[in-house]
Parts: sequence; structure tokens; C-alpha cells
Amino acid sequence: MVRFTMLLLLLSIPLCKTDDQLTPEKPLFPGEMLISKSGVFALGFFSPAANSSKGLYVGIWFHDIPERTVVWVANRDSPVTAPSSAKLAISSSSEMVLSESDSQGGGCTLWTTKSGAAGAGASSAVLLDTGNLVLRSPNGTDVWQSFDHPTDTVLAGMMFLMSYRSRVVGRLVAWRSPDDPSTGDFSFSLDPGSDLQGITWNGTKPYCRNGVRTGVSASGSPYPISSSNTSAFVYQMLVDTGSAIYYTYTVSGGSSRTRITLDHTGAMTFRGWDNASSSWTVISQRPAAAGSCEVYASCGPFGYCDLTGPVPTCRCLDGFEPVDGGGASFSRGCRRKQELRCGETAAGRFVSLPGMKAPDKFLHVRNRTFDQCAAECRRNCSCMAYAYANLSSSGTLSDPSRCLIWTGELVDMGARKDVVGDTLYLRVADSSGPNSTVNSNKKRDLVVKIVLPAVVCLLTFTTFIYIVTKHKPRGIRRKKEMLKIPALRYFSTSHDSWDQNLEFACISFEEVATATNSFHETNMLGQGGFGKVYKGTMVDGKEVAVKRLSKCSEQGTEQFRNEVVLIAKLQHKNLVRLLGCCIHGDEKLLIYEYLPNKSLDKFLFNHGIHTTLDWPRRFKIIEGVARGLLYLHQDSRMRIIHRDLKASNILLDAEMNPKISDFGLARIFAGNEQQESTKRVVGTYGYMSPEYAMQGKFSVKSDTYSFGVLLLEIVSGLKVSSPQHLVMDYPNLIAYAWNLWKNGRQRDFVDTSILESCSLSEVFKCIHIGLLCVQDSPNARPPMSLVVSMLDNEDIPRPMPKQPVYFAQRHYEAEEPTEDLEKSVNDFAVILNLPDKSEVGGTVGYAKESNVVKIVLPIMSSLLILTCICLVWIRKSRGKHRSKEIQNKLMVQYLSASNELGDEDVDFPFIGFEDVVTATNNFSSYNMLGKGGFGKVYKGILEGGKEVAVKRLSKGSGQGIDEFRNEVVLIARLQHKNLVKLVGCCIHEHERLLIYEYLPNKSLDAFLFDATRKTVVEWPKRFKIIKGVAQGLLYLHQDSRLTIIHRDLKAGNILLDDEMSPKISDFGMARIFGGNQQQANTTQDVGTYGYMSPEYAIQGIFSVKSDVYSFGILLLEISWCLWKDGNARDLVDSAIVQSCPLHEVLRCIHIGLLCIQDHPDDRPLMSSVVFMLENSTAPLPQPKQPIFFVQKNRATEDARQNMKNSVNGFSITVLEGR
Repeated sequence: MVRFTMLLLLLSIPLCKTDDQLTPEKPLFPGEMLISKSGVFALGFFSPAANSSKGLYVGIWFHDIPERTVVWVANRDSPVTAPSSAKLAISSSSEMVLSESDSQGGGCTLWTTKSGAAGAGASSAVLLDTGNLVLRSPNGTDVWQSFDHPTDTVLAGMMFLMSYRSRVVGRLVAWRSPDDPSTGDFSFSLDPGSDLQGITWNGTKPYCRNGVRTGVSASGSPYPISSSNTSAFVYQMLVDTGSAIYYTYTVSGGSSRTRITLDHTGAMTFRGWDNASSSWTVISQRPAAAGSCEVYASCGPFGYCDLTGPVPTCRCLDGFEPVDGGGASFSRGCRRKQELRCGETAAGRFVSLPGMKAPDKFLHVRNRTFDQCAAECRRNCSCMAYAYANLSSSGTLSDPSRCLIWTGELVDMGARKDVVGDTLYLRVADSSGPNSTVNSNKKRDLVVKIVLPAVVCLLTFTTFIYIVTKHKPRGIRRKKEMLKIPALRYFSTSHDSWDQNLEFACISFEEVATATNSFHETNMLGQGGFGKVYKGTMVDGKEVAVKRLSKCSEQGTEQFRNEVVLIAKLQHKNLVRLLGCCIHGDEKLLIYEYLPNKSLDKFLFNHGIHTTLDWPRRFKIIEGVARGLLYLHQDSRMRIIHRDLKASNILLDAEMNPKISDFGLARIFAGNEQQESTKRVVGTYGYMSPEYAMQGKFSVKSDTYSFGVLLLEIVSGLKVSSPQHLVMDYPNLIAYAWNLWKNGRQRDFVDTSILESCSLSEVFKCIHIGLLCVQDSPNARPPMSLVVSMLDNEDIPRPMPKQPVYFAQRHYEAEEPTEDLEKSVNDFAVILNLPDKSEVGGTVGYAKESNVVKIVLPIMSSLLILTCICLVWIRKSRGKHRSKEIQNKLMVQYLSASNELGDEDVDFPFIGFEDVVTATNNFSSYNMLGKGGFGKVYKGILEGGKEVAVKRLSKGSGQGIDEFRNEVVLIARLQHKNLVKLVGCCIHEHERLLIYEYLPNKSLDAFLFDATRKTVVEWPKRFKIIKGVAQGLLYLHQDSRLTIIHRDLKAGNILLDDEMSPKISDFGMARIFGGNQQQANTTQDVGTYGYMSPEYAIQGIFSVKSDVYSFGILLLEISWCLWKDGNARDLVDSAIVQSCPLHEVLRCIHIGLLCIQDHPDDRPLMSSVVFMLENSTAPLPQPKQPIFFVQKNRATEDARQNMKNSVNGFSITVLEGR
């Protein structure tokens, strides 16, 4: 009867919707609901089963799916039994209270919030679209939220607080049954004995244990969420702030319905809603089944649950065997095949088992390095195993080391292929004991001890005699050649960017060891996930920084390849310079230029020395990093995405100039590729853009986002992951910056140490640009070219940024790099590294004495004969190799005579004369492309099908030798998409040849001044050429590591590739400026008259402004008077006048006239020229009339006839521009 009455009451209540808020005036009654703003979640009274007599509960469930799925329950242990009197209301003490009338007619409180906000006045509660029920005070402060009090479910965006001040505070507690939300037997929390692991409990006993926390605290991967193969990108984080530990996850787009629930069976299950089947899809579950070996300690002592195969199976560790003889039951675990013996020294040896779920019942030893952790275990015979990790990526920890030691049985281990765990170092018996099979055959041992050394000695002696007598003179050179062999093999496996013609320095391991004092700790500059960095001094006294890949680190191998291949190709003053690399056995080392001021974060976030960074230095760093990124994204021959730009990857030289470093995670975009996606999210959380962190999509705009975060850090002196009290209780630095900027309080955001010395307008401009860069949508972020323009020019308009909401709703605090993040649904991700079976252990059977003699002796004899044959072959081929070495030596000596070489080492790409002869069909006239004073140019095809242009210095020409040297040395140092690429050079007797990339469209003048071909170059192509030449000149003048003056810029020296992209060529006349040099003087004028600036033609003075003048002539090739009289339209080439935007053409004419001003100071720098070309709204100064060519008399013209002509074959002395 009671049940029927209750059901009747429920059915009689009209089901009416309310809004998303609960106020003191509008309590909630059974049958009513609060519905979140977008209709995703609902809150109301519910009964778990239609015929249940257990009463009603107040809960939150998904509202926009047909299956009611409850994610939170308020009164799970105090159900409503009198529905007619039940209500959820805001009390007079500003708390939410669930109450009903008792049997005596009085009130009974079933549940209430305990916010401590009493006396704050009337409050309201709101249900958010995240599923969070929030209680707010009248001033808008959140005083209580359901996310802080979960029941059995974690939702996307929820911060599940697990520990606070070393005390377990957060727990998930399962329902008792599917129809009973009351507290069940299973719960999940951190281990009270150690906050390094989470455990699912069955009552008070462990039921299933997550892996011990490793050095990686985040993971991201796509997961299928529907039967139609739809997938969502799920990003998970575990953050340790020092005082608190919390877990959170997010889903791409925020639209996928997902939840992590502790089921009543004890399984932690990750589910996603499948719209196609209208049901929940299980994405991941642990344990997979009640009888799975994932259940705690199912495999017994020294056994582990192998999840790498299709069926979870218990197995024994290497060196162990099942106690029960390998039957189906593993309850008694495993035992050692050979017992340990503790003697005077620690017994046994250690084998590494990568990718393991670390055992339970460990001892956490604090403040230890890896070596100290290993020593701690090795010297204690009772220590069974140890494991080490660096937890710096989990948050801001005073002691990021994690040294674990096991002194008893190892229980509850596992191995998975989709999740990375620890490398467990296991102690096993030494195979040299009396019971070992090593000594089972003494006769065989005797044979091996006698025969093997004898044969080896004979081989060694023979080889030694040959080397000493025949190869001693070239030992050093041969050694350097051999150094490159492993490097060539190693880097050729890099699928991204390997170039067989790439030249890079290989340095021997002995040289590096000597330079770093055998990697002594006093030389160590720092360390990270990759390994350690040491300071070194090479034999010639040059200081270097040596980055040493840790031997036990697999995660850095691909990054090592990537970094060498990429940096060897890049040349920019704001990128770190790679001097060489070394591969020696397991050792992999990168040798960089040494930058004494280390990284930016050491200054920026160290309050003891951050005052060293005044505003002018900070702004210089901002501009330098921006220019370096622009080069990577736009100006390099390869479009490169850095993917890990942050303060610690910005190094500072002695003058505090910034250098972008660490290209291990960089990716190359080919052709017109704009975006790519990955399943492996790498980088540093906080600096990663939303689309990358959530969906794995990255582009140049991902780097722009990272730059914006870095810019805000530089201005404020605060980390993006700064504790909330430093950012005025805003979730993070980005939200802090936005709110201050929005309210006009930018000054409060600026680092107080620079307030007095900085230009506030310049600082406010940087904050504005920073907010533009961290916009949520990639399309809303400016490209780096526009960022550079906005930094350089006050006048350029800046769009208004929108509020960045991605991080505004999250309180993430992790800052260190996540390295390689593999798929992980449960806890923490690293890379699985399966051990080699021969390393992990096991015994090898030995043959009998007769078999050993029969096998070993023939093998040794064969090796001896083979060695002799090889030595004969080597001697025969020595002549050709020797000839090549002599040729290379000759070229180095020849080129080192160049005045432009300086003190730096340059790797020259040498090509054999025979190869060039073959490529050009013996310099056939059919292959000739052109000729001039320098000599002739031929088209050739090298081995492998690569087309090249071969510039051959005429044998009778003495005037081009110095220019030949100059061009090789200069172009070998330069790398820009608008500079011609030097493939190689050749010196053979009297032959001097330069081998360039082949550009099928030849030079610009062939189109521009040919009446029949000029129509091919319509205005868009011409404007592209103009901008490309300008960007190439800007690189030469400002962005290259060298300041270079071309001195012979003209249409004949602008080559065009198959897409009509321009390439500046012919560097024979170029000069390098060192340090702060601004101009130079010469008594020998070289170049092309008509393109030479007045001060150069008359006085021999040249500077970057000389090239600006030449660029202006190239831009114009016209007369002044027409523009002055307003007839500028008449200047436009008739071939394009109908199709071009006239205002754009006239703007180029205007810029050209500015470039050809008589006085160098009146000409703009190339940075300003590029800015004016790329920004059509930027104001242009009025040019003055150039009088140099107008007022010159005939006598001057006649005098110039005696001027030395340009020595390259394509420069012709002319009196006026064409």
C-alpha cells in the first residue's frame, strides 16, 4: 500500500521544467528539474528503479540523451521517503538543503551543503553545462560545487582533487547495485601510504591498483566513441602542485558525452555515448573482468599480468619459474631459478625490464639521482629491485626525484603495450656461481681460453702491422671519415628531412670526453628527460655545450635524429647553432655553441636575478624570438613547426640575444601543407594550443600560440603555471592577462622590476599582441609575419582580441615537457621499451668440447682468410680514396684563403670533377645555359637524377678566382627560400666549378625585358617576386648570423624556380660586416652601373643601404618625372595594366622611389620595406627627387666607362636603369 501511495503521488505531480538556477524564492520539488543552459544536464528527484521502495534521490544526469545516466547523487545514503513534503531549497544560512517532513510533522534534513558561507546573504545555485552544480554568493563567488564532492563519476573538465597537504581527500564510491545508489563496497582513492599510486578498494582490501606515478603526467589520444568509427581526442592530466594532487581530463570539441565511473563491480570504466546505437560504448575498463589477472596480486609473488597479447596472462619475471609448475593457477606466484647468494659484496646482477607496472609495497627514497638510487639497491643484498623516475612534469615539486626500492616479494606487476610504465631493475643471480652452467664443461672452457685468444692475437697482429706500415700518414683523416659512416646510416633512417647532400661535422667521442673532462659533474650545466648537458672546451679553446642522450632513454632517439638533421639545415641568428654531433656505440651527443647566459627561464623566473632583464633586453628577446619563428615558418627553405617553444628553450648569448633551441619535437611541412594531426601529443602543457592539446592538430598557428604565452610571461615575469595567489586567484596567467587588459589595468600585469624603466605603450602593445596570439581559434591568431610587423611598427592597426576561454575554465598547473605522450586511458603514460631477451636474462646451453673445437677453429680460420682478402682490397682501392682526400684538402686550403671565411669552420660540399663531367655530358654545348665574363653555365644531371646548374670559371680568367672563393664560403653559410642553393663546388687542376640547384625559368631579366615573354609574368607573380627579393635581402642584412652586403643586386641575378619564386644569386661581390660595423669603403668599385648607389659609385662607400638602392632600381626600372606629375599609371607595364590592382602597383612605385633616395639615411631599411609591402594600410613617407642621375654630366659618364665591370658573367655596365 505504501508503495502504491508513493507511486500515485509521483504520477500526480506535473513534470515541469524550470531554468538552470535554484533561488531562495524558487525551491525544487519532486517532478521538477533544473536544466543547464544548453540542455546537456538536468538536476532533479529520481528513483533508480520504477518499483523501488527505497525512496527518491536528488541527482544530476545527462539530459540530452534518451538513457537516463546519473552522474552525481546528493543524498545517496538518505533517500526521500515522504515525496509530498520533499524539497531542495536555499536556506536562510545560504546553504542548499534537502528536507522532508517526518512522521511527527516536523522537518527532517536529509542533506545539506557545508560551504561555510553563513551570513553572506541570499545565494543561488546554478547547474552548468559541464554537469557541475555551483552554489554562489550574491557577489558571484562560488562557495560550493558538486565537482568537489563526487560520488562515483568523473566528468570531462572536472578537477578530481585526490590529495591535499598529504591527506587523501577525494574518493569515488561505487553504487551498491545498479538500482541502489547507496554507498557500495568498492571505492577508489590514492594509497594512504603513498600518494604515488591510486587503488580501487574492496572494503579495506586492495582490489585493483593503477601503476606507480612516473615522470609523465599527461596523455592524449583519439578514442573510438561510436560504431560509425567516430573518435574523440581525450587529453588527461595528473597534476601535483606540491600541496595538492588532482586528476582531470578533457575531450575535443567538448561535445562528446563521456564519463569515468567506478561501477558496482569494482571496474573503473571509461565510456562514451554512441549516437548511432543510442547506448554507452566502453572505451576502457580496468580490470577488464572480475577474473582478470589485473585484479590485485592475481599472479602472486614475482609474477606479472601480461596484457600485451590478446588474452591477459600471468607470467613469471625473467630468471623465475612458476611455483606450481606452470599450471593455470598462479596464486602461489613464481620462484627463482637460481637462488641469490649474499657474500662479502652484494649478490647477483641487475637486468632492466622496461615498460612494467611497478610492484606494490615499495620504499620511496627521496632526494636521489638515478645513480644514487641504483647504488642504494646494489649495496643492499636484500634489495630485490629498484626503479627511478623524474616527476618534474607533474607539477612544482621541491623534490622531483622518485627512487623506489623493493626489499621483499614483488607483487601486483603488469605489462601493457598501450601504456608506458617503469623500467624495473631486477636483481637476478650471477651466472658465475658454482651451480651455474658456465662451469659445467671445464674442458670446453679450456679450449676457448687457449684457442680463441691465439686466433684473435694473430688477427690483431696482422691488422696492426698493415695499418702501421701503410695507413699511418692518413690515420687522422681516415678516422674522421669513419666517424661519418655510423652517422650517415643513423640519420638516413629519419623519414622527415634527411638529405644525402647534407654536410655536418662529426666529432669523435674521445674529443668530446676530453672537452668535458670525461663528463664530470662540475661541467654539468643541467639535465632533463633527454639526458644531461655539459660545458666543454675543445682542443682549439672553443667553448661548447654538449647534450648527452641518456643511455636508458629511448624517448630521445627520434628527437636526436630530428634535431641534427633540422639544425644542420637552418641558418639564422636567432636559432641555436649546432657545431657537430657524435655517435659512438650507445652514446649519442649533440655539440652546440656555448651560450654563457643559459636559458631565459633562469632569468625570468628567478627573483634573485630577474632584475637583470630590463625592458629593452626583454623587448629585444621578444623581437628576436619572433624573427626566429618567422624564419622557421616562412623564410626557410623548409616550413618548420617547433612544437615546444617555451622560456627554457630560449637560450641567451653573452649579449642577451635570444636563440631558439631544442628542435627534437619539430616537424617539417612540405609544399603547401598547412596543418597536420598526430596521435602523439608532445610539448609542454600550458604552451600547447587548444587544437593541439585536444585534437592533436598542429600548424604554424600552434607555435604562434606558444609565442603568445611566452610573450605574456616575459612581460609579467610569471610562469603560465604560476600558483593562483600570484595571478590574483585567476585560473592561470592567460585569464589573468585577459581580465586586466579588458578592464584597462594592463599596468598591474607588468613585472614591477621593469615598471620604472619601460615604455608603457610598448609594453601594452606586447600584452595586446600576446592576447591575439593565444586566441582559441587558430584562424584568429596572426601569422608570425604580422606579429613581427606589429612589434616593429606602432602605426599598424591591431585587431581586438576575444576572451581566450580554453584555459579560463581550467586550473591546470603543469609546466614541464611531457616528452612523448602515448595512449593511456587510466593513469600515466610513457613509452614502452621492450627489453632484448639476451639482456634480460635466461641461461644459454653449452656445447660439448668436441663441438666447440669443430665450430670455433673453422670460424677463426675463415675470419683470418677473410681479413687478408679485405686488406688486399683496401690497398687496391686506396689510390682512388687517397686522390679524393688530396682533392678535398686542396679545396680546403684554396677556400681558406678567402678574406670572408673568418674564424668559423665551414663544411664544404665537394663534388668530384668526374661526376661533374658526366653530369654535363662533358660540358656539351647542348647543355650550355649561358655565358659571361665569369665563364659558362651548363645544365647537368647528377647521379640520382638531381638537376643542377654548373657555373664553370673560364681557365683564362683571373678576375673571378677571389669571387669564386667568396661565393662558396658565403652561400655555404646561408639558408633562405629566396637565396639560390649551392649544391657543391669542385676544384680540379685549373678547373673551378660551382654547382647550384637548377632553376628552369632562369633569370628575371629574361622575362621582364623580353616583349614576347613579359606577358607571362602577370602582376600577382611580379608582386610575389618583389616581396621574395625583399625578404631575401632582409635575411642577408639582419636575420643571418652574418650581416651580408650583396653589392650586385639586379634583374639578371634574380633567378626563378618552376613556381616563379625568386632566388637571389651571384654572391661573388658580396661582403660580410662584423659586429656593429655599419659601412665600409673600397677603392675598387664592382657591380653594375645603374644599380649602384651614389655614395658607392662616387666614393666607394657601401652599406646595407647600397643594396636597398639596388632593390629600388629593380622595383622601378623607370623614370622619376612621370610619378611626380601624377602620371604614375603611365609607368605601369602595359602587359599588366589591365589585370593588376593599380593601387598596389603605385604603392610599389612609391616604395621604389623611397629606396633610391640620394642620401643613405633617407632610404628605409629592408625590414621597413618588407613591412610596407606586406601592409597596404601602413603610411608611406613622401620621397624627395633623386638628383644623382638627373644632374650627372657627360664627363662623369665617360669617367665611369673605365670602371671595372662586374666580374660575374651576367653583369653589364649600363648608364641608366632599363
